[in-house]
Amino acid sequence: FRSQALYLSRASGWRQAEVGLLHGLNALLLHQGRYEEWRMVFSSVWEDFIGPDLTSLPNRQKYWSFILDHRLRIAMEDGDLDRAEPIARLIKKYEEERAEGIVRRTSSPYTQAERKRLDDLAIATGRLADVLREKEETECIVVNEEALAVYELIKNKPGIAIRHLNLGHCFKNIEAIRDLKKSEQHYRMAYDNYPENDALARAQCLAQISTVWVNRVEKKADGQPLTTELKEQLDAAVEEYQQALQMMPSDAWGDLANLHNKLASALRFDPARQEETLDHVRKSCQYAIAVGRYYEAAAARGNLAQMLAMMRRSEEAAAAARQAISEFEAMGVTDGELIGVLERIARRGV
Repeated sequence: FRSQALYLSRASGWRQAEVGLLHGLNALLLHQGRYEEWRMVFSSVWEDFIGPDLTSLPNRQKYWSFILDHRLRIAMEDGDLDRAEPIARLIKKYEEERAEGIVRRTSSPYTQAERKRLDDLAIATGRLADVLREKEETECIVVNEEALAVYELIKNKPGIAIRHLNLGHCFKNIEAIRDLKKSEQHYRMAYDNYPENDALARAQCLAQISTVWVNRVEKKADGQPLTTELKEQLDAAVEEYQQALQMMPSDAWGDLANLHNKLASALRFDPARQEETLDHVRKSCQYAIAVGRYYEAAAARGNLAQMLAMMRRSEEAAAAARQAISEFEAMGVTDGELIGVLERIARRGV
């Protein structure tokens, strides 16, 4: 229905309505993990607003940063960070110029217009921080904190939560500054700042905290069987994952795929819970297929084949391996280490 309304808005040249519908479609499709559908929608309207040199088309300047920001996010999803960074810096510079005359103060409230400009600046600054994090550049910490300071100035708690979440990612994922204690602290601050009715965001925070705990267990175990203490820590992480799973909206398919995959990764350390592990891998695969993330689905099925092989369930392992190979071939992936492993599993089950 919204797609039809978008078509009618474009045909009639109603750009304000077009942007409003894009907001709604973006929220719906990304919530459900339907990324490819969103890309198709967005690519169909890109040239209604932006020229070939990334400048605004005549009389459409007020939509420029909104549209360009979505182009930036797609570049990030593609891993095209060399393209994403200049776009991010361009948007940030634009928002800095728009907010330049606003006096930073804590003694009196901002007008609605001032809050909007500062909020736009914080979003643009945070987006650049995310690009730098993906590039594993330590500058991401300073830029994140810059965005966080603006959100705190205007008392935007969801914005504060998002920046703490991303600071957690920085300290967890970037080797040069890796600090799991700081990472967990930021994830907890994110959880505390998200509103209670934002179940998806709070579940994502719990899942990240669990991932930190599992990383600690893996590091301490160092490839050896878990001690009693490490087993207790693993159980606590799994319990936190399961709490996140209960909070997760049933239609957040992309997040559910990720969460089931994380649960499987945690449970693989516990030989007594192999069946649970298999169940989570299967569900991860199903949800990934539901949102069109076929490579992730094939990789999950490959993990399933390897786990079944380790459990000496040869026929089931071979069937899963053959299906994974077929799925990879459909995407043009016909060689590599994983394909070699799957081919050996498939042969053993014949």
